[in-house]
Amino acid sequence: MMWLRGVVQGLAASVLLWNAWHLGHVPIFLPFAVLLAVEAWMLLRNVTKRPREVHRSGWAWAASVGVACFPVVVAWSVRGPIQEPWWRFELSYVIQLVALGLEVWALIALRTCFSQLAEAHDVVRHGPYRYVRHPLYIAYGLGMFGSCVGANRLVLWGFWLLFVGMEILRARAEEQVLARVFPTYRAYQAETGMWFPRWRGGEGRC
Repeated sequence: MMWLRGVVQGLAASVLLWNAWHLGHVPIFLPFAVLLAVEAWMLLRNVTKRPREVHRSGWAWAASVGVACFPVVVAWSVRGPIQEPWWRFELSYVIQLVALGLEVWALIALRTCFSQLAEAHDVVRHGPYRYVRHPLYIAYGLGMFGSCVGANRLVLWGFWLLFVGMEILRARAEEQVLARVFPTYRAYQAETGMWFPRWRGGEGRC
């Protein structure tokens, strides 16, 4: 199981670096490329850290692998050049910047708990996790929504719906494994919203 976990983490890191390389050639997308490279480094570092438990269900692993491969699938399915009005590109860029900010905030809170798979490392309750239980997945979905606004291709909107579905599966798997390992996770679930804030989250970590 642990070697397979390493393969999935390595695959996800490789795709992130591939995506960072392509985005890094366009100056305006350089902040996104840097963040992708940082995420890849965090995933590779996480390989050496043994979690308390890994979700073993096939559907959870399939969702994690699917999300990891998603940038490559989208790149091969939606070819450029893409010509859209400037206002659409500007709106898309603003949405993606908001997603970028939320993603950075969530990663700072997660630190060594960041993983591609549904794993039980710790219960993080500070940063954006004080308000919602899955801010990183929200950031990913919002970022891809911004890409859809910019490109405005029917196939891309279909991919977005599929992506959101896989992130929901990942979130549910993550909650199941955390609730099994950490009894206090149930209290955290009662205090915070899964996707929308309840404005009464806890502080620090369980």
